[in-house]
Amino acid sequence: MKFSSAAILALAAVAVAQDSSTETTKTKTKTKDASTKTKTSSGSETAAAAAASSTGTTGSGSGSRKGNSTATTTTASGSKKTATTTQAEATASASGTAGTVTVNGADGLFGPGMGNVVTIAGLGIAFTLFINITWHDGLTRQERSQARGQKGYTIWFTGLSASGKSTVATALEQHLLHLGLAAYRLDGDNVRFGLNKDLGFSEKDRNENIRRIAEVAKLFADSSTVAITSFISPYRADRQLARELHAQTTQAGNDALDFIEVYVDIPIEVAEQRDPKGLYKKARAGEIKEFTGISAPYEAPLEPEITIRTHQNTVEECVAQIVEYLQGKGLLPAASQ
Repeated sequence: MKFSSAAILALAAVAVAQDSSTETTKTKTKTKDASTKTKTSSGSETAAAAAASSTGTTGSGSGSRKGNSTATTTTASGSKKTATTTQAEATASASGTAGTVTVNGADGLFGPGMGNVVTIAGLGIAFTLFINITWHDGLTRQERSQARGQKGYTIWFTGLSASGKSTVATALEQHLLHLGLAAYRLDGDNVRFGLNKDLGFSEKDRNENIRRIAEVAKLFADSSTVAITSFISPYRADRQLARELHAQTTQAGNDALDFIEVYVDIPIEVAEQRDPKGLYKKARAGEIKEFTGISAPYEAPLEPEITIRTHQNTVEECVAQIVEYLQGKGLLPAASQ
């Protein structure tokens, strides 16, 4: 397994901090018998044991470089032990046999101001994070496609609420099934009853909503299924992320998965006139916060593969337009065309 330079440097810093923590624990054990006991007013005894800690500070002066750090350990006897690490600043505190190791990113490792980035409880967990996760190769996408007689790809519908995304997507799914293709539609409302039921409609939650669906659609497409998604997906950056996730699926010599963005382009006035769920009315009344097109933005695609206008064309005409595109790109088996 290949490690990034940042991962290797972070792991090295953890190892230095763990070693420092171990040495401090040994010192604490050796000096335990020499600790001073003091009688309290209630008659109880308190032991003032030697405290051991190691603190990393970024090196400075003519002999240091930006990104280096120095860890200094002060033992109970007052002596000091100094260890220098590169690109990371490590601090460790020992409590019995369990240590907590904090890797603080220096400028050269994680970027400016990114201190206290990673906290790892014990060196074993660090190894788990960096070593025990492995990508397992299996069948190639070509093998699955040949066995199923079709290619997998994602058709991503985006547009305002009430633009007709789900209506056209459902009709397209039905048409592809009639052609003998495996297709499945992921609907923006439906997934919030299960997979994404923990998400709201803030910008952060919308981002996570689209990220999860993009990953799921990618898995469907990788299985040689036509994944059809109908989501408002209002932000260009989120849709670009979905596209890039498909473009990065080139392991084991596979071609990248096709990602087809379908922009359902209608004026907001038309969407508001339709308003089948009464959502625009509620948004105008202030009952729904952060509603796309009213109190939250919709960023229209700049270069979608397909643009359909449901206020100008019928559902059947929109489906035919999409199928024509798929045929032109060789994404439909010859027998089904």
